[in-house]
Amino acid sequence: MWLMLYFLIFCICILSLMSFGWFIYAYKKKSWKYTIVALLFYLPMTITLINIPLEPYLYLLSLWNLVIIVYCLILAFQVKSKKKIVISFLLLILFSTVFIPIYSKVIKHEMLLHKIENTETPVPLITVNSKTTSVKGIFSLCWEATDSCIEGNNKPYLLPIDPLDGIKEFKIKGKAKIHIGLKNSSRKIKNLHVYYFEDKKVQKITIKDTNFILPSTIPEQAVRVTVEMEDTQKFSFNFGIRNGNRP
Repeated sequence: MWLMLYFLIFCICILSLMSFGWFIYAYKKKSWKYTIVALLFYLPMTITLINIPLEPYLYLLSLWNLVIIVYCLILAFQVKSKKKIVISFLLLILFSTVFIPIYSKVIKHEMLLHKIENTETPVPLITVNSKTTSVKGIFSLCWEATDSCIEGNNKPYLLPIDPLDGIKEFKIKGKAKIHIGLKNSSRKIKNLHVYYFEDKKVQKITIKDTNFILPSTIPEQAVRVTVEMEDTQKFSFNFGIRNGNRP
């Protein structure tokens, strides 16, 4: 793998030098014909670099593209050829079509990394029938815009008789009116995915709000909530419902 990569880089360097040499010769001769010859060496290098995920080479390639386009425009205006001016502008359009989406993706990725580094860890606030508490035991914390954000196990589970460490439990009677918020945060919640047991089956509800109701007939359980933030952050947490319904 690495030998192949080094071989490709070596070929790219040779093609770059040959292309650069032909462009200098074309500039001295003021010849469009030698410019085309230079492009014949340059195009394989372009195709190869676009398909190799090496950012430094991609930056050099885009810079070299701009040099070529500016040179072609200058040469076209010097020879006063409408046809060559049109071809030069077509090169500019091709450059924009190929490289602007690539750089747009790179810029968005850098902005996302900056946001990840500077965003606080969310602390959910759960209110169940007017009783509010914070949850620090979140998990599956990720950003949907990244490739590493994979949904984990979203199954709720039945609670034992004794309380579990690390799970906030609420003792209620009747329906559970629940509100999910964030502590000391101005960010907004986009969606809630709630997983709970009912009739011996896992139920899922998706809410475009921060309020939902769980029926009074559900067994005592740890409900799973997955929160999707408007800034694409995503995390999950559990909380316990104690209502006296033992399976």
